[in-house]
Amino acid sequence: MTEQKMGWISGWKMIAEYCDVTEATVKRYAREKDMPVRRLGNKVFAIPGDLDKWLREKTC
Repeated sequence: MTEQKMGWISGWKMIAEYCDVTEATVKRYAREKDMPVRRLGNKVFAIPGDLDKWLREKTC
């Protein structure tokens, strides 16, 4: 089963596209603003619902 089918967004580029920001911004948010991403080795993943909640809270 692929990450997309399991409800995961895989990779900085895809996470950035989902959030409508640049890859550099997503990496900075993950490092400095506790963006909900998960790492497994050198791969990064995010759950869309977690990102949606974080984005709503960040902008309020």
